[in-house]
Amino acid sequence: MGFIDCDAHIIETSETWSYLDRNEEAYRPRRAEFLDKRTAFDPSVRLERIWTTGDAWTTNLPSDSNQRGNANLFEAAATHLTDPEARLADLDALGIDAQIVISSFFIGVELDNPLAEAALSRSYNRWLADRTSGQSGRLPWTMRPPSECWTHVPRDGVRPKPWCCWRTRSWH
Repeated sequence: MGFIDCDAHIIETSETWSYLDRNEEAYRPRRAEFLDKRTAFDPSVRLERIWTTGDAWTTNLPSDSNQRGNANLFEAAATHLTDPEARLADLDALGIDAQIVISSFFIGVELDNPLAEAALSRSYNRWLADRTSGQSGRLPWTMRPPSECWTHVPRDGVRPKPWCCWRTRSWH
C-alpha cells in the first residue's frame, strides 16, 4: 500500500437527497445562492451557495472544491462522484492509492431534529454507497449514522459498503 488521502471530501448534490423516503421530503436540503460571493469574515473565501434544511445551514462547496483558491482543481464529475472513474484518474495522477471520502455537508450542518438527521444520514449513506460501489476499495468512505437517533442506524437492514468508519456529530 502506498499513499492514502484520509481527508477527501465529496461535494453533495441534489441527487444526494433523492434517497429520502416520500414521508421525509420535508427534510430535503435546499440550495441558496449568494450574489456577493465574498464573506464578511474573510474576503478571500468564496461563499457561493449554502444548503438549508429546517433552521440549519452549511456551506455548499464550489464544484471544483476550491473554496479558498489555494487547492488542486478537480472536475465536478470527480468531486460529485457522478463519474467515479474521473476521481480515480485524479488519484492516479497524484500518486494516491486510496482516498477516504468524507461528507462536506455533515461537517458543517448541526441538525437538532433527530428525525431529519436520521433521514438525511440514511439518504447520504445510500447515495454514497451507490456512487462508490465497484471501486475495488480505492474509495472507502465515512458512514454518517444519526447521532441523535441510534434506533434508525440499522433501518436499511444491510451495512452499506464500502464504508470504512463512522463520523458522528462534533459536540461543542
